Amino acid sequence: MDRTEETSHPARRGFIGEGGTRRDSVTAPLPSLARRAAMLASLALALSACGGGGGGGTLSPSLTGISPASCPVGGGTAVTLTGTGFQAGATVGFGGAAGTAVAVASATSIIATCPARAAGPLSVVVTNADGQVSNGLTFTYQVGTPPPGVGSVSPASGSTAGGRTVSIAGSSFSASPANPRVSFGGDFATVVTATATLIIATVPAHAPGTVAVTVENPDTQTATLPFAFTYVAPPVVASLSPTSGSTGGGERIDLTGTSFDMGTAPVVTFGNTPALVADAPTATSITIVTPPHGEGVVDVTVTNSDGLASTLVNGFTYKAPAGNAPTVRNVTNDATGLPSGAAAGGEAVTLTGTNFAPGATVHFGAAAATDVAFVSTTSLTATTPLAQPGGTVDVTVALPGTGLAGTIARGFTFLLAAPRVTTLSVTSSTPAGGGLLLVKGLNLQASSTVTFGEIKATVTEFMPGVPPGGDVLTVIVPPSPLLPGVTDGFVSVVVGNPDGQSSTLAPSVSPDGTPWPANFHYGPPPVVDGFSPSTGRGLDVTLTGTGFSSDATGARSGMQVLMSGPSFDILRIRRCPNAADPACLPGVVSPTPTSLVVTIPSSQLNPGNYGFIVTNFDGQSAMAPGAFVVP
Repeated sequence: MDRTEETSHPARRGFIGEGGTRRDSVTAPLPSLARRAAMLASLALALSACGGGGGGGTLSPSLTGISPASCPVGGGTAVTLTGTGFQAGATVGFGGAAGTAVAVASATSIIATCPARAAGPLSVVVTNADGQVSNGLTFTYQVGTPPPGVGSVSPASGSTAGGRTVSIAGSSFSASPANPRVSFGGDFATVVTATATLIIATVPAHAPGTVAVTVENPDTQTATLPFAFTYVAPPVVASLSPTSGSTGGGERIDLTGTSFDMGTAPVVTFGNTPALVADAPTATSITIVTPPHGEGVVDVTVTNSDGLASTLVNGFTYKAPAGNAPTVRNVTNDATGLPSGAAAGGEAVTLTGTNFAPGATVHFGAAAATDVAFVSTTSLTATTPLAQPGGTVDVTVALPGTGLAGTIARGFTFLLAAPRVTTLSVTSSTPAGGGLLLVKGLNLQASSTVTFGEIKATVTEFMPGVPPGGDVLTVIVPPSPLLPGVTDGFVSVVVGNPDGQSSTLAPSVSPDGTPWPANFHYGPPPVVDGFSPSTGRGLDVTLTGTGFSSDATGARSGMQVLMSGPSFDILRIRRCPNAADPACLPGVVSPTPTSLVVTIPSSQLNPGNYGFIVTNFDGQSAMAPGAFVVP
């Protein structure tokens, strides 16, 4: 059945089944790296506010660099072009053949996939939407192993102490039998996992500053992305003065150290309770007002706006003054009877405990409640503070002038609007995981968790408020949570916020309308070993390999084959459900996990070298080795 699906699953848009080819309405599938690059590019364009007009149609494009500067004759390598004056909608030409999966990341950077071409040098140019053409750079097609190419590093900054996990996207990375080497400013990182298009690495320690990132394959071919990662010195808390105070809080404390944020005040916590930053901080000094806290020794932590933090262990001692301190046993929302309420605040609550007195104050974390009223020595009423960040906080009752205070740990939860997942950048992975996935949605948080089945993923970056509206979490896909020995199956990707609210995306749908059991698929990718014949028009070509998702109907249907070269076509996969049917052509059978037959059009294709790209129902793709020649 012919069907064009939603853009959330580009690999299956325009699937062509038994009904023939609809080349006038299909969109070519993107390899997994290209899909990630395209989504990252669209986010970067929106964030940089370049708009659709690029340079307004007046600035000619200019090319200054291309990495890598070569590609195998079969194409399929992601190439990063740098320069100036690039516009949204620009195209990339490789010796007259159009590059695929073109993503204009900014006015100075474009990512494109090289098409299949004959071996030898040619010129690469960029053509803007207004027709202006750049200068050409030499690019080489080769039969041997291509050099690696580095497209991006994410996240692009971290502590001078190292230890941050980053993803390096690119092409032609060595994944077997040995991983590539990765260096940051000359210092080698620890490579965690590597595929041909993605490296997960742990950043080494380095002096402050911006450095280049270099990938070196075992064959000594290298690629370098300049100015790719910035090392930032983390804050260091050296001392506090004084080092003790009342459990009631409200005392001024001076912190000394190094590398504190100055433009944006750092967050200072005593235990888990935020303190009020009283004065404008300097790089070496912060003055705060202690929050109320229970009796005992607590750690003091300073966290800069980039997430780098320093903790002075057992840095401050809370002491209870003489007298009968209040105790807090329960905090309940008057409307619901629960220990929770809207993060917007302004809701009536009742506190129960002992030793309350007139004039008592109530704090939710570091925020003061309003309208506090003394009911009895065992009951207070109050209104929750406005505009809270969400999450569970301590609640403290203090008796001003006495230094007496009591705290119920994690006594109240501020609920933000429930999260809502709207998009997953990819919906499939090999059983080993390790790829990069972007989760886009509404009301996501930096502390949100992302689980695949029962396995929690590593969140590497949070981008709030990405235009045109929404938040983005970048995660590393974990290994398959399926049972041992099970290599193919579906799981749900779920986003959970700290307040316990969660969201998942509805399952995808196969081209024949059959819903997937869940929204993410783990399974082996296709591998194309070869094809025969290798030249011609209007004939059948047999592709052989492994891992083809050959189902004609059901959740696992939707495999497609693309011819990529001087022009493009979604090929018709030949199917014959019943080989005994007289209507079936001799020798034509249904596709299997190891073999499929496609029909090459007799017209519509320009002469030249083409590559075959097989894309499974779940979006995982593979390019056939070598080139098919259309005379």
